[in-house]
Amino acid sequence: MKKELIINTLKEQGFDLQELEDLGYLFQYGDSKFLFMPDDNDDEMLRFALPSIYDVNDDNRAMLLELLNEVNLCIKYTKVCQYMDGIWVFYEHRLSDNEDIAGLIEHILNLMLFTTFIFHKKINGDFDDETMEEQS
Repeated sequence: MKKELIINTLKEQGFDLQELEDLGYLFQYGDSKFLFMPDDNDDEMLRFALPSIYDVNDDNRAMLLELLNEVNLCIKYTKVCQYMDGIWVFYEHRLSDNEDIAGLIEHILNLMLFTTFIFHKKINGDFDDETMEEQS
């Protein structure tokens, strides 16, 4: 089962997993907390989340929805969404046979951090085309 493979790989990489009922497995990577969110109905789907990178309230909801669309259009593979009372970054990947799971996880987590960086640059008005070129 791929869920166990991912959990074992995360543990082998030194991550301390905390199981959260109905959400998945919480772990720390650098200064950020991530979730591995297994899908019991689709064992081939790998999903990670970076929860609550920004708070949503009635005053900023419309502005954030427009900003989310902008970020989602400029970054591939990740999805920035409003979930619960916050902005979350998600990454989904369909696993195939013989993938380098450890390398894939590292790539996913770093891309999610990059997406968070771009989101914050955009919200602070510090984003332009050079920002993407500098980070590539």
